[in-house]
Amino acid sequence: MENLKNNLINIWIPNWYFSFIDKENGGFHERIDKNQKPINTGYKRLLSQCRQIYTYSHALKEGTDKKLIEHVNSGYEFLTSKYKGKEKGSWIFSTTEKGDAKDTYYDLYAHAFVILSMAFYYNLTGEKHAKNNAKHTLNFIKTHFRSKNKGFEEALDEKMSPITSIRRQNPHMHLFEACLFAYDFFTDEEYLETAHEIYQLFKDYFFDDKTKTLTEFFDYELNPHKEKGHKIETGHHYEWVWLLNKYTQTTQINNDCYLSHLFDYAYKFGTDKNNHTIFNIMDKHGNILDKNKRIWHITEFMKAATIMNLKEKIDITKYINKDGFWIEILNEDMAAQSDFMPATTPYHITMGILETENIKK
Repeated sequence: MENLKNNLINIWIPNWYFSFIDKENGGFHERIDKNQKPINTGYKRLLSQCRQIYTYSHALKEGTDKKLIEHVNSGYEFLTSKYKGKEKGSWIFSTTEKGDAKDTYYDLYAHAFVILSMAFYYNLTGEKHAKNNAKHTLNFIKTHFRSKNKGFEEALDEKMSPITSIRRQNPHMHLFEACLFAYDFFTDEEYLETAHEIYQLFKDYFFDDKTKTLTEFFDYELNPHKEKGHKIETGHHYEWVWLLNKYTQTTQINNDCYLSHLFDYAYKFGTDKNNHTIFNIMDKHGNILDKNKRIWHITEFMKAATIMNLKEKIDITKYINKDGFWIEILNEDMAAQSDFMPATTPYHITMGILETENIKK
């Protein structure tokens, strides 16, 4: 694990940065190809900018080349100048490649990552502007995203009306994550209060007590969705193990029963034990619905396996070259199913390695 961290800090992070940075237009490219050249997608998502800023902020704190700080500052400036919505604490979904407004609706998942990126950027720089941005974003979420049917809406239009009827646990999970880290760095009780609220949603709605699994998709009233409610993204079981463990460390609330149920189900049914990898999607009966294997499932397994003291051969290096560039998707037979690398994936790899190392301590 120490070798992985050294490679991440000293080789992979600088290589990623200089491939994803958009020197012409500012911010970070949405995707690069297998030769590390930018792919013109026509858009730059808020989520991608946030995850890139998180990645370099976290790595710089851990010892990555300090020369990158100037460039991370420019990425932060691009984010805060190009994505602000009409309301304080609101952020539009995407811009064009050049930074002009494109999709102007508000997405809960992306707003959660605004808080996370601001928290880590603040932890690196001490910049009060980032702390204020995070708090304004939390207030916007609590004021406008709150649903009359528990939890928070998926997305809002510019008039603050919900724009989707399918709801997911996933944006709530990442808001839970963002609030736990923001509480670490800001020691502001409002973040912990929001984390408490999402923890209650997990217990009341997201965790299926009958099958001991995580429900992903819901209708508007937070009932399991009739067409999609049986689907489980394997890595989310592992991700909740890590987050519930972090919540326990913060609150001293014991979650061992949830950890064991979530981990055991994902490990029993969602793991390709022949190739030591993780299938993308399974169902509540243990059937594999998608036999492809995206890299992020491995990073979540790494954290969860460390928490559960499992000694397992599953290894992220099956996906990553020595220079840090990776294969995003493998199929059942371990052949590459993608020829691009998204700007969002370095977040998974960085968090997976550094958090696993932190858990070991």
